[in-house]
Amino acid sequence: PRSYKQLSLFLAGATFLGLTTALTRRSVARKIRDAAPRFYEPSYLGAAAAASKKTAADSSAEGTLFALEALSLATLNTFAFGIMAAGGLAWAFDISTLDDLRARARRHQKAGGGTRVEGDEEAEETIEEWMASVLGNDEKEGREERDAKEWMARLLVKAKDKAEEEGKK
Repeated sequence: PRSYKQLSLFLAGATFLGLTTALTRRSVARKIRDAAPRFYEPSYLGAAAAASKKTAADSSAEGTLFALEALSLATLNTFAFGIMAAGGLAWAFDISTLDDLRARARRHQKAGGGTRVEGDEEAEETIEEWMASVLGNDEKEGREERDAKEWMARLLVKAKDKAEEEGKK
């Protein structure tokens, strides 16, 4: 049952990829078929005759729609491949849920049987200090207000005081 659940995402992605590939092939075949001249239409006139029948606005709108269709088909194909790849990797690495993925990541992050690397603690403290200063939660200087307007007002007052001090010198 667990293996079937893991494999189902891969199969869903493969099915989606097959459908989007078929849709893309059909669209490309239609564009190729529409580009060929009709049986009773003279081919020696070529693109010049076809261009003279259409205005410039029509051709630019057609080009825009063509580009939009190509982008949407490419996006669909990419997402389908991504779903299939995620399902295949989950099946290959025996990951069934997000909890399995988190547990595997935690096991992988621990160095040498669960001991932490010394540099990690220092890096974590640095990140905590930075986050505290960014969010205004620095407990060493007391809790500052999180309101952006008040923070900006304090900043402007400090800048004004600094300018006045420099002016007095």
